[in-house]
Amino acid sequence: MKTAWKPAFFLSLLMLLAWWCYEPGAATGGFLFDDFHNLESLGAYGSVHDWKTFYSYIHSGMAGPSGRPLALLSFLVDDNTWPSCAPWFKITNVWIHVLCGLLLCWINLLILRQLCFAEETAQWLAVIAAGCWFLHPLMLSTTLYVVQRMAQLATLFVLAGMLGYLKGRSLLDRSPRKAYGWMSFSLVLGALFGVLSKENGALLPMMVMVFEFCLAGSMQGRAPDWRWKSVFLWAPSAAILVYLASLINFSAHPWAERNFNQPERLMTEARILWEYLRYIFLPQIEGKGLFQDGIEISKGLLTPWTTLPAILGIITLFGSSFWVRRKNALLSFAILFFFVGHLIESTVIGLEPYFEHRNYLSAAFLFLPVVCLLHSFTRKKSKELFPIIVILILSFFSFLLWKRSELWANEQNLELYWAELSPDSPRAQNALANFLLRSGRPEQGIAVLEKATEKMPNSTLLNFSLLIQKVYINQASATDFEMTAQRARIQPFDAQAVMAIRTLVDNVNLSTSPEVYRADTLLLIDALEKNAAYGKLPLFTRLMPYLRAKIYLRDRRFEDACASYQKASNLYNEISPGMLMVAENANAGNWGCAAKLLGQAEIILKNQNPAHLDRPLEDYQKDIAYLWQVVRAGSERSSRQQARTR
Repeated sequence: MKTAWKPAFFLSLLMLLAWWCYEPGAATGGFLFDDFHNLESLGAYGSVHDWKTFYSYIHSGMAGPSGRPLALLSFLVDDNTWPSCAPWFKITNVWIHVLCGLLLCWINLLILRQLCFAEETAQWLAVIAAGCWFLHPLMLSTTLYVVQRMAQLATLFVLAGMLGYLKGRSLLDRSPRKAYGWMSFSLVLGALFGVLSKENGALLPMMVMVFEFCLAGSMQGRAPDWRWKSVFLWAPSAAILVYLASLINFSAHPWAERNFNQPERLMTEARILWEYLRYIFLPQIEGKGLFQDGIEISKGLLTPWTTLPAILGIITLFGSSFWVRRKNALLSFAILFFFVGHLIESTVIGLEPYFEHRNYLSAAFLFLPVVCLLHSFTRKKSKELFPIIVILILSFFSFLLWKRSELWANEQNLELYWAELSPDSPRAQNALANFLLRSGRPEQGIAVLEKATEKMPNSTLLNFSLLIQKVYINQASATDFEMTAQRARIQPFDAQAVMAIRTLVDNVNLSTSPEVYRADTLLLIDALEKNAAYGKLPLFTRLMPYLRAKIYLRDRRFEDACASYQKASNLYNEISPGMLMVAENANAGNWGCAAKLLGQAEIILKNQNPAHLDRPLEDYQKDIAYLWQVVRAGSERSSRQQARTR
């Protein structure tokens, strides 16, 4: 123990190095993509400044089934309103990353101690393995992408739960009651807080079960009783597997919003898992970033040809983890932990196929067996060889991390970099065109979209983006609307295209847009409604009447607008959209329709479950009472004005 300060000092240096590497991106980088969608609720009611606005904010989460309220709560550490300052959030993310690294180091140390490594060796190996993880450049896209604090916090609570479990497990021989208390408490709270941050937290019991399966036979001290394991490990793990099995659906189109089905997703994920492993063990400064919609989907075992080898490789890797369990328990644990970490996001759920942040937790223990094997091999050669190799590896990781952080320091340059690396990504080319438009070069942006549309004719997003850009600069013709409609009739569904239609309506409703654009947009909506792929999606079927209503209202076709608004209100069947529609009609002076919609909103509020409301029930009741006063006063004014004109 005389040298215990040396590994601790080295760990401190690595933490400082990590902070220094992250500083460029954290200090000046901006918000990206999903940050806006997830954080704008901070300012939905001006700011989060009292219990009512706090309640509304915490219940505003839509990122997952749980709403991830704990992650939303953590954003209040940085700011309570929106728009905000991105570095405040990013710096907090870096602190969380450092804390995750400390917990990982502690877990590594407890594992190595239980595996009877010499204390000094265990300390050094634990520090180095953790350092490889928190200095790895792949982890930056989780740390500096503000909204991925959700993944960070889930990882933090899973690691905290594992740490508490291991501390309790070490007490089994001396104080069983205390040990089981520690283990039970750690697993329950770790999983609960993890799930409230992101659904991956539910994997904690299965990850501990993997630990017991791989390492229990090699560790000193007794293992937990099977009855305890059946309640706290086996049953929760089985529940997750049963839940995932219930989602198996090998139909041709299980997800209306995706261009792949389950077999295609599973085949594609086999290739992607190998790509993740390649970036983990052969890191680079930056890849394609968040523009991953250009990934080629595996349509068969040999389409592309790498699909079958990837599947066979995954099966072999998974099988080998059982074969090496007795010879190298750490390696077996790291492999199975990696697979378990990807169980929710990389299997049967219809998420987009590729995102780097899915490796933040999954890759946590991949470096521990590698570092141990390297130490075992080099000590037979030379005592100086191991520290030299370690310094070289950590220096290489740090350099890549620092360069990547510099790239992330400017979000516009970063998006342009990604776009240039992603010619097959519709989102990337759309982002490039939008940048050119904002830069005062709309013709160049249109040229980019025209070229991309020719290359990717099935992209609904590019199709609509091209029209939107022409509308924005008042250069769209009737032919452009007709061409967009013709393509839309046969193109596959794209969820982003639905949002693009909303943007289109907002643009044609501007005072600077010709009236003919609104008529052409109505014809375009007619064409879209004939596309069966869109008709299956509730988001689309309820949005189209609403967008029609907005155009009718802009043209002061009040009767048509009211009919469409009433249809949209019935389809949404939620109080918040209903109140928005009332306000839009009141602002336009369409008082009769505002009164009808307000009556519908009252009925909707009575039938809506209070637990699903964005704000307390009393707030909505007060708002409705106030709006009735406004609508009645407006109707009376309108009647008096009409009487005077007569």
